[in-house]
Amino acid sequence: TKHSFSDNWESAALYTNNPKGLPLGISGEIAVPKGNAWVQYETTRARRSLKDFSVVKLYYANAKTSQIFYSFDGGAKQSAQLKTGSNIQELVLKPAGRAKVVKLEFPVADQAYFYGISLENETGVYIDNLPLRGNTGVDLAQISQSILKDFSGYMDYKLIILEFGLNIAGSNKTDYSWYEREMIKVINHLKQAFPRTSILMISVHDKAMKKGSNFVTDPTILRLLETQKNIAKQADVALWSMFDAMGGENSMPKWVNANPPLAFKDYIHFNDQGAAKIAQLFLESLLTEFGRYK
Repeated sequence: TKHSFSDNWESAALYTNNPKGLPLGISGEIAVPKGNAWVQYETTRARRSLKDFSVVKLYYANAKTSQIFYSFDGGAKQSAQLKTGSNIQELVLKPAGRAKVVKLEFPVADQAYFYGISLENETGVYIDNLPLRGNTGVDLAQISQSILKDFSGYMDYKLIILEFGLNIAGSNKTDYSWYEREMIKVINHLKQAFPRTSILMISVHDKAMKKGSNFVTDPTILRLLETQKNIAKQADVALWSMFDAMGGENSMPKWVNANPPLAFKDYIHFNDQGAAKIAQLFLESLLTEFGRYK
């Protein structure tokens, strides 16, 4: 989806400064218009299943008595009233048929706390990918229980997948007990907010370092993997070992040297082909276990 917006927004996130202590949403972000602000979402041809939408859901809180304006595919401008109150609100907007573009306008400064939109169609599997690049995951505890519970009421998630860890792995790290302690808190935090939702952790993958003339598994990865297994066991959630799925110890060089290559020569990151392969391995494992559950 192509995302464009005006430059008169105030924002904060888990990964930025938040000097005003603005309440972050489920994505770890918040946006506040500064008057006559706008945002536009336009579908692309990257995925056939995502070429259009028939429902737009806007999530917000703490709204002033006011209205926003919206239009679909450059058509006539329409208005919608915002609900006041501190709880998370959901505003549902529907085009006459299928749409490819929606533009939202926010005429009032500090009109509300806005947390994003969901572009949907009537049926299908919905995946909300909430990236926190460079984050260890422990900051998720900063999102308040009340906000998470409000979103839970609207989203009714069936599965939460947590994939963190590589960003704390380093040659100087030998003790991950603090990470184990904090991530257990995060998982319990999510369990309390989403009591009917299953939770699955994805482990760290192999990361290689040069030793002599060879590339071998960074020993910190092995320690971190054990820590993540302990987290899953103590928090009583499922764990999928990406490390084992890709071949275990010293597997990253094989992915780098595959034909075609599946990882970059930094021996840390997958390329597009490698990411697609990991996704397929995960999906096959998930569906196999789901079949056993049924």
